[in-house]
Amino acid sequence: MPKSGAVRRMVVAAIAVVAVGTGLVATAPALRDGVHDVPAAAPPAAPSHEPVEDARPADVAEVALEPAALEQHVASGIVVIDTDLGASHTAGTGIVVADDTVLTNHHVVDGGRSIVVAIPGSGTVSHAYLLGYDRSRDLAVLDVPGLPAPTLSFAPDADVTPGTAITAVGNAEGAGVFAAAPGTVTSVGNTITTRSATDGSLNRLHDLIEVDARVRPGDSGGPLVDAAGRVIGVNTAGDADQNTRMQNARARSFAIPIADALATVDAVLAGRETDTVHIGPPPALGVELADRGHGPQVQAVTPDGPADLVGITVGDVLTMFDGAPLHSSTDVRDHMNDAHPGDRVQITWLDAAGATRSDTVVLVSRGR
Repeated sequence: MPKSGAVRRMVVAAIAVVAVGTGLVATAPALRDGVHDVPAAAPPAAPSHEPVEDARPADVAEVALEPAALEQHVASGIVVIDTDLGASHTAGTGIVVADDTVLTNHHVVDGGRSIVVAIPGSGTVSHAYLLGYDRSRDLAVLDVPGLPAPTLSFAPDADVTPGTAITAVGNAEGAGVFAAAPGTVTSVGNTITTRSATDGSLNRLHDLIEVDARVRPGDSGGPLVDAAGRVIGVNTAGDADQNTRMQNARARSFAIPIADALATVDAVLAGRETDTVHIGPPPALGVELADRGHGPQVQAVTPDGPADLVGITVGDVLTMFDGAPLHSSTDVRDHMNDAHPGDRVQITWLDAAGATRSDTVVLVSRGR
């Protein structure tokens, strides 16, 4: 599959997942308190890439592995992700899917300054660059120069049904070592709602695999594998956290089917932008938002960012985006999904005195 030579960026964040009747959390833990937007900076030089053939290993026959062998096999094809938010760090997991290419959750890499990828026990540490993402599927594709070739096999056509034995493997609780969580599939075709810790916007994730494995913070972006060690999903959300063992409660965790994830990888590496797949860095307005009764209210402003340059301050309420009314931070996120760095947009807002103001801003690359 060809790789895009599109502009890269370094980004990171964490989200909380909410579902009716549950207390689900996304599985990328914050290592320190605080999530903040960051100032724009000069982009790093984007290395050029020649087209490469698909480096994913071919599917293998389904032969059940012993637990220790399965965990060792899976660990050889995944990486630890540590992300810098400026005032905090988050941790997650990534799957090596092609030469120098890692698949992870978008919420692991959304809204920060840089991404560092490590292979535990090897001493290998590399900076990663965002090639593209699909926020609607919570997926991101990273360029990580110098990674070993992928070793895992993928089973996009696997018959995943309730009762299928699975194991989730990842950087549990951000400890920097891989841990396995065995379980079974409990249902398929699930929908959950995620809330961004960066801007409060909501995101609906569809067609997820539900499992009873105890997927923990830090496992985000790691593989869900079958008994033969074939990847059938990408771990995304779970109801276990760092402080609650929940020994007497049935675990509920969710994964994105690997067929959907690989479709996003293929689109990004081909440079094929769609309604949901974005190539290169996302745009930034330079504000943190929270929903209040009167709309998306500004909680923080990036110094010298687009919003700051036109006089938007903490406490202001955004009311329109290029003439379209804004009722929530989700509305802002939806409009930003269709925008690109360098776009000029008209922002209207209410200031602290209740006066309506409007100005044109030029969106920048988040994390630059």
